[in-house]
Amino acid sequence: MPPSVSCASTLRVTNPDGSFAQTAINPIPVITSQTNASGPVTGNTTYVVIGQGFAPGMTMTIGGNAANVLAGGATSIVALTPPGVLGPSPVVITTPGGCQVTTTFTYL
Repeated sequence: MPPSVSCASTLRVTNPDGSFAQTAINPIPVITSQTNASGPVTGNTTYVVIGQGFAPGMTMTIGGNAANVLAGGATSIVALTPPGVLGPSPVVITTPGGCQVTTTFTYL
């Protein structure tokens, strides 16, 4: 996919006879649940986000700091949290296509 494809685009292929097929590409990720959405300020908590529209090669930041992504696929991402500051911190997950979804992780 070229880097200029915007999030939630549609790819359409048209035959000479006018028939066509189309599909969604570069989806905007959606979060449906989280496991271990809180942990110590020292970091190193195994944090799991479940949803859809994810892709291998995703990145995650928590409070602006890179999380160590251990595994990622179409429906989940598993990461180790970086050290943080007491309280809620924004989580930003970015797909290789540049689409993002946000949630919150709370440092205790």
